[in-house]
Amino acid sequence: MRKVLVGGFAVVIGIACFASPAWAGRPTFDSSPTSGPAGTVIHANGTQCSDVAGQGVTVVLGQDDEATIATVNGTTVAGGNWSVDLTVPLGTKTGAYEVHAYCSADEDEFTYNTNDFTVTAAPATTTTTSTTTTVAAQAVTTTTTVPPVAPAAAPVVAQPTMTG
Repeated sequence: MRKVLVGGFAVVIGIACFASPAWAGRPTFDSSPTSGPAGTVIHANGTQCSDVAGQGVTVVLGQDDEATIATVNGTTVAGGNWSVDLTVPLGTKTGAYEVHAYCSADEDEFTYNTNDFTVTAAPATTTTTSTTTTVAAQAVTTTTTVPPVAPAAAPVVAQPTMTG
């Protein structure tokens, strides 16, 4: 009798492991890159939102519990997978942000894991201009390079020492 129970339990476990639907398990969500300046396009993709195509997905860029910075909506393809691109708006302040993804598939609404994104400062740019001037049948070329603009210096607040 004990052999029959152990054998029956093993069969039930085997069926449960191999008879699960293809979309069963923990849904996953990835986004990349993990950092960049304002204007960066974040590619987000996920799995197992639903086993039906056309279900809704929302991806949000935000900072803690503060206002949403950017949102994009998408839909699933057959098998519940999805993929969207979210652009970090120009003018977004540097700092740590979070990328959230939400699946709204019929009655199976859930939130995916949260991914981090850091908005970095835009790279400094250098402007080079070149002009050619002809003077007395000779060409003279002047090149001017303008370095990146440095941040404004703090005002001097020290008081002069008076002697005398």
